[in-house]
Amino acid sequence: MRYNPHLPPRGFRPGRLSVTSALGRRDVRFKRGLRAMAQHQNFEYRIGDEVSFAAGHGMQYGEVVRIITPGPDGAIEIQWEDGRREVKKTRDRAIRLLRRASGVSEMDEVRGPRRRRTDDEIAEVRRGDVRRRHG
Repeated sequence: MRYNPHLPPRGFRPGRLSVTSALGRRDVRFKRGLRAMAQHQNFEYRIGDEVSFAAGHGMQYGEVVRIITPGPDGAIEIQWEDGRREVKKTRDRAIRLLRRASGVSEMDEVRGPRRRRTDDEIAEVRRGDVRRRHG
Protein backbone atom coordinates (compact mmCIF):
# COMPACT_ATOMS: atom_id res chain seq x y z
CA MET A 1 0.00 0.00 0.00
CA ARG A 2 1.33 3.43 -0.90
CA TYR A 3 1.83 6.29 1.55
CA ASN A 4 -1.18 8.60 1.78
CA PRO A 5 -0.61 11.85 3.71
CA HIS A 6 -4.35 12.21 4.36
CA LEU A 7 -4.55 9.00 6.39
CA PRO A 8 -3.24 8.59 9.96
CA PRO A 9 0.04 6.68 10.39
CA ARG A 10 0.00 2.90 10.75
CA GLY A 11 -0.68 1.78 14.28
CA PHE A 12 -2.58 4.94 15.22
CA ARG A 13 -5.75 4.26 17.18
CA PRO A 14 -7.92 7.27 18.03
CA GLY A 15 -8.86 7.69 21.67
CA ARG A 16 -5.67 6.14 23.08
CA LEU A 17 -3.25 7.93 25.38
CA SER A 18 -0.19 7.04 23.37
CA VAL A 19 0.36 7.43 19.68
CA THR A 20 2.27 4.78 17.79
CA SER A 21 4.43 6.17 15.04
CA ALA A 22 4.74 4.67 11.59
CA LEU A 23 7.77 2.70 12.78
CA GLY A 24 5.86 1.13 15.67
CA ARG A 25 7.62 3.06 18.46
CA ARG A 26 5.62 5.03 20.96
CA ASP A 27 5.88 8.79 20.76
CA VAL A 28 6.96 9.50 24.34
CA ARG A 29 6.88 13.28 23.97
CA PHE A 30 3.18 13.18 23.12
CA LYS A 31 2.44 10.93 26.07
CA ARG A 32 4.39 13.16 28.47
CA GLY A 33 2.47 16.18 27.22
CA LEU A 34 -0.86 14.55 27.91
CA ARG A 35 0.23 13.49 31.35
CA ALA A 36 1.42 17.00 32.14
CA MET A 37 -1.87 18.47 30.94
CA ALA A 38 -3.85 16.02 33.06
CA GLN A 39 -2.14 17.12 36.29
CA HIS A 40 -4.14 20.01 37.65
CA GLN A 41 -3.68 21.83 40.91
CA ASN A 42 -6.45 20.65 43.22
CA PHE A 43 -6.84 23.17 45.98
CA GLU A 44 -8.89 22.63 49.09
CA TYR A 45 -11.07 25.72 49.04
CA ARG A 46 -11.97 27.40 52.32
CA ILE A 47 -14.70 29.86 53.23
CA GLY A 48 -13.65 33.40 52.36
CA ASP A 49 -11.23 32.45 49.56
CA GLU A 50 -11.29 34.77 46.55
CA VAL A 51 -11.64 32.95 43.24
CA SER A 52 -11.95 33.80 39.57
CA PHE A 53 -13.94 31.95 36.94
CA ALA A 54 -13.12 32.04 33.22
CA ALA A 55 -16.50 32.18 31.51
CA GLY A 56 -17.20 32.47 27.80
CA HIS A 57 -18.19 36.11 28.10
CA GLY A 58 -15.30 37.16 30.36
CA MET A 59 -13.83 36.78 33.83
CA GLN A 60 -15.98 36.62 36.94
CA TYR A 61 -14.66 37.24 40.43
CA GLY A 62 -16.19 36.06 43.65
CA GLU A 63 -15.75 34.63 47.12
CA VAL A 64 -16.32 31.12 48.46
CA VAL A 65 -19.36 31.34 50.74
CA ARG A 66 -20.03 27.69 51.54
CA ILE A 67 -18.35 24.33 51.07
CA ILE A 68 -21.04 21.88 50.03
CA THR A 69 -18.88 18.73 49.79
CA PRO A 70 -15.18 18.86 50.74
CA GLY A 71 -12.38 17.21 48.81
CA PRO A 72 -11.08 17.23 45.24
CA ASP A 73 -14.40 15.98 43.82
CA GLY A 74 -16.48 18.30 45.95
CA ALA A 75 -18.55 21.39 45.31
CA ILE A 76 -18.40 24.96 46.56
CA GLU A 77 -20.86 27.82 46.55
CA ILE A 78 -19.47 31.09 45.19
CA GLN A 79 -20.94 34.54 45.61
CA TRP A 80 -20.00 36.66 42.59
CA GLU A 81 -19.34 40.40 42.63
CA ASP A 82 -22.83 41.15 41.32
CA GLY A 83 -24.43 39.27 44.24
CA ARG A 84 -25.36 36.06 42.44
CA ARG A 85 -24.62 32.75 44.14
CA GLU A 86 -23.62 29.72 42.12
CA VAL A 87 -22.52 26.17 42.93
CA LYS A 88 -19.40 24.97 41.11
CA LYS A 89 -17.44 21.74 41.26
CA THR A 90 -13.96 22.11 42.71
CA ARG A 91 -12.42 20.13 39.85
CA ASP A 92 -13.71 22.70 37.33
CA ARG A 93 -10.57 23.95 35.59
CA ALA A 94 -12.07 27.36 34.93
CA ILE A 95 -11.96 28.20 38.66
CA ARG A 96 -8.69 29.71 39.93
CA LEU A 97 -7.76 30.55 43.47
CA LEU A 98 -6.77 34.21 43.66
CA ARG A 99 -6.26 34.76 47.37
CA ARG A 100 -6.88 32.79 50.53
CA ALA A 101 -9.05 34.27 53.26
CA SER A 102 -5.83 34.65 55.26
CA GLY A 103 -4.35 36.83 52.49
CA VAL A 104 -1.96 34.25 50.97
CA SER A 105 -1.86 34.32 47.15
CA GLU A 106 -2.02 31.24 44.92
CA MET A 107 1.70 31.41 44.13
CA ASP A 108 2.55 31.54 47.84
CA GLU A 109 0.26 28.55 48.34
CA VAL A 110 2.09 26.59 45.61
CA ARG A 111 5.55 27.49 46.94
CA GLY A 112 4.60 26.58 50.50
CA PRO A 113 7.23 27.22 53.17
CA ARG A 114 9.98 27.99 50.64
CA ARG A 115 11.29 31.54 50.57
CA ARG A 116 10.68 34.06 47.83
CA ARG A 117 12.55 33.60 44.59
CA THR A 118 14.43 36.90 45.02
CA ASP A 119 16.08 37.44 48.36
CA ASP A 120 16.74 41.05 49.36
CA GLU A 121 19.87 40.18 51.38
CA ILE A 122 21.49 38.38 48.43
CA ALA A 123 20.68 41.27 46.09
CA GLU A 124 22.21 43.75 48.54
CA VAL A 125 25.47 41.77 48.76
CA ARG A 126 25.57 41.52 44.95
CA ARG A 127 25.15 45.27 44.58
CA GLY A 128 27.95 45.84 47.11
CA ASP A 129 30.29 43.52 45.18
CA VAL A 130 29.56 45.34 41.94
CA ARG A 131 30.26 48.69 43.55
CA ARG A 132 33.61 47.48 44.96
CA ARG A 133 34.70 46.03 41.61
CA HIS A 134 33.78 49.03 39.51
CA GLY A 135 34.81 51.86 41.63
